[in-house]
Amino acid sequence: MRISKKAEYGLIAMLAMVNRSRIKPVQIQELSDSEKIPAKFLEQILLSLKKGGLLESKRGVGGGYRLAREPDRIRVSEIVKLIDGPLQLVVSPHGDSDGLSVYFATLHRKIEEHFNGYTLRDVADLGGAGHVLNFDI
Repeated sequence: MRISKKAEYGLIAMLAMVNRSRIKPVQIQELSDSEKIPAKFLEQILLSLKKGGLLESKRGVGGGYRLAREPDRIRVSEIVKLIDGPLQLVVSPHGDSDGLSVYFATLHRKIEEHFNGYTLRDVADLGGAGHVLNFDI
């Protein structure tokens, strides 16, 4: 399983907003510069997250993006699913009764549980947005 670069950037941007957006909305260019995310790509990502109800935006002077909910109420899985869609693993082509299918179904369930078990606050407490995230599994 691999998380797309778009989802990785979405997670990085959301983590960066955990502490910043309480003070004032975060502007795209500021976030782009600080997190090294291409501004046009970041704009698309933030719009998706806004449409999904995870971000709010304010236009004009002093405008930008902020979290729509407290970080302990936004799950990592919500962010990834909004950007990449549902998690998908390779499934055995031999039907549902063979051992490989059972193995992958169990693995998928455990990954879903893990994603659903972590909030933005949990991840921020692990090390913050300044650390490089790697979502290769």
